[in-house]
Amino acid sequence: MKTWKQIAKNSTACIVTPSSGVGTSSDVEEKIESIKELVKLYGLTPYIYPNLLAPQSHPLFNQSHLPFANTDQVRSDNLLHALNNPVCSVVWCLRGGYGAIRLLKALDDSPEPTEVKLLLGFSDITILHLFLNSKWGWPSLHFGMPGAPDAITAHGMAREDTINNLQQIIYGEVESVSFKLTRLNGNNDREISGITAGGNTFNIQMLFGTNFQIDLTNKILVLEEVGEEARWLDGFLQKIQMVPNFPKLSAVVFGEFLPLDKKFVFDKIIDDFARHVEIPVFTIFPEDTIGHGHVNRALPLGTQASIDLSDEGYKMVVTTGMVTETSHDDL
Repeated sequence: MKTWKQIAKNSTACIVTPSSGVGTSSDVEEKIESIKELVKLYGLTPYIYPNLLAPQSHPLFNQSHLPFANTDQVRSDNLLHALNNPVCSVVWCLRGGYGAIRLLKALDDSPEPTEVKLLLGFSDITILHLFLNSKWGWPSLHFGMPGAPDAITAHGMAREDTINNLQQIIYGEVESVSFKLTRLNGNNDREISGITAGGNTFNIQMLFGTNFQIDLTNKILVLEEVGEEARWLDGFLQKIQMVPNFPKLSAVVFGEFLPLDKKFVFDKIIDDFARHVEIPVFTIFPEDTIGHGHVNRALPLGTQASIDLSDEGYKMVVTTGMVTETSHDDL
């Protein structure tokens, strides 16, 4: 497993926009300032590309919808620049939405950078996590984004516990993070191990049947979703069982599925899935969960993890994927 270097305080976080931008062009200047202030709360120095947000320049732009932050060329150029630039200690995606899948060809056609960079983001950024984890073997971090709609209010990006959660990981204060789980099927005390993978279910299914499809072998698959219909979730869970290497999964772990007014039916679908598969299935405790809600704990992806039964119940322990400067020098 490849590793990323411990981040020093006040290091540069290069902000990239693989997906959507902001609502209107008039919002750009104000949004950039709020992004800078939010990134500084995490003890990082933001670098904003001059052409970060220019939604009207995209050929698919129209007056009723702004799907992308800029053209595919500009967005991929900025992303590749950040991934290759030694100044960028962290590559932090501004927001999700839609558009990352349009950058996959440019990534795939580019040589792997010589230094592993830590990518942060979730939702549509799942596309990039899957690419980095599988194609380059890089670990990455499923975490909130400074430019997401209601990043501060709905996603708690300015909360002290959210800030501390990320800082402990990137500053090397912890080598692993843990999540409390509830098991939905079976009941035994054997340890389960595997490599973390996953994120947003919609984006995972978009890559089924492509060269970027997730490899389920020896994976602990962690899932979350927002805004999809109950029948879509059931269809996804039926479809994934037909993927040839589904039986080689180590476990499936469900994070948050929103909106809350559909939680009852989502829970029923997940319970039904758990009853019909032999793979161990878990849900994350609400205070430890990942997803689009008020709690979105930092989840390392592409790193070694284990699930074990202790006196306090089931717990998933995930290594951060970081190598300290000391241990790096010893290699």
